[in-house]
Amino acid sequence: MFNVLKTFIARAGLTPYNVARKRGELKYLLLTESTSNDG
Repeated sequence: MFNVLKTFIARAGLTPYNVARKRGELKYLLLTESTSNDG
């Protein structure tokens, strides 16, 4: 799962946020998982 996200972030050209420089686009990822089995 994380390898897929890492690849997506790289392909999308998102720059991780740098607090010291106050620059970048990506601050965090919020992932959720459904507990439903309804496909």
